[in-house]
Formats: sequence, C-alpha cells, structure tokens
Amino acid sequence: MCRGASGPCPITGLRLEVLSDASLPNGGPGRDPEGNFFLSDVELEVRPAGGNAVAQKIVFKEALADESQSGYDVSNLVKKVPGTTAWAIDKSTGSGMRSARPCFCPKSLSALTVGPSCQFA
Repeated sequence: MCRGASGPCPITGLRLEVLSDASLPNGGPGRDPEGNFFLSDVELEVRPAGGNAVAQKIVFKEALADESQSGYDVSNLVKKVPGTTAWAIDKSTGSGMRSARPCFCPKSLSALTVGPSCQFA
C-alpha cells in the first residue's frame, strides 16, 4: 500500500528488483540450474485503499531493463507478441551473481493518480 502525504499521489512506473542470492542455484537471481529465470507476464491493478472501488488494470506502454537475454528482451512483456512474451537474463554472458532492474511505464499517468492512499493488487 502506498500513502500520499495529502491528496493524489501520481505513480509514474513500476520497477522490479530481481536480486541475486547465494542460496539460489549458481547465486541466482533465478532458480534455473545456471541461476537464470524467465518472467512471462507483469500485471498491475490499483484501487483506492479501504473502499469498495473496482481495481483498475494498468496498461504499460514501455519496459526497460539494465539487462536482457538475447531474444528475451523485457519489452516483450509489454508488446504481447505471441511466442515472444518472456523476459530473461543470461548469466553465462558475464561473471558472478547479477541483479536486474526492469522498469515498466504506464500508457496513461492520469490512470495512476490515486487518492491519499491506494492499494496494489
């Protein structure tokens, strides 16, 4: 839940942090034996907290990431092109543990202006 100090709090994007961890295979960040992962979809719904309002689905126009595996760019999650809807990183192209930080930008910022508190689903 987010809470604005007073009045609407605009939300300009969604950022995920995919973190490496020594407890994961090959240091992660994924559970694949090499530590890789595939993310097949991202969805966001928002609604005012404490009310009975229907959750509003947020549509993303753009996605950027500091790392993507060849053929599995993070923008695939926004384009929704059949057969290319996953995002992945490939640890074999570098060394050591890695983290990745994709950011998803909504089509409409006005859709993300919510009251003093909101709830994410």
